[in-house]
Amino acid sequence: LKTLQSLSLSQNGLIGTIPTELGLLPNLQRLWLAGNSLKGRIPSELGGLENLQVLHLEGNALRGSMPSEICANYDGGIAQPLTIVGADCSSLSGATVNCACCTCCSMEECEV
Repeated sequence: LKTLQSLSLSQNGLIGTIPTELGLLPNLQRLWLAGNSLKGRIPSELGGLENLQVLHLEGNALRGSMPSEICANYDGGIAQPLTIVGADCSSLSGATVNCACCTCCSMEECEV
């Protein structure tokens, strides 16, 4: 899995929390976990993915703040690779992520 670049698990009925081990995939560039039933906090370990360009987490039951380690990798693609960060930052379901670096804030807005 060390060479894995893209992981799409959106709309798969996943439950539980986001595994911190995803932060150990050094070449991961795109991660789609949208539209599942994931809960809890977003692991700061995802901020260690230096090649991550796209992160879609919207449509889950995640709470808390987007880790600063992830936001540190976002600057609109100017010098950092991360250009898309999606989460439920204004969800009607009550699952809300405080996200200063999100580029989209719902399943509809992010159009996964």
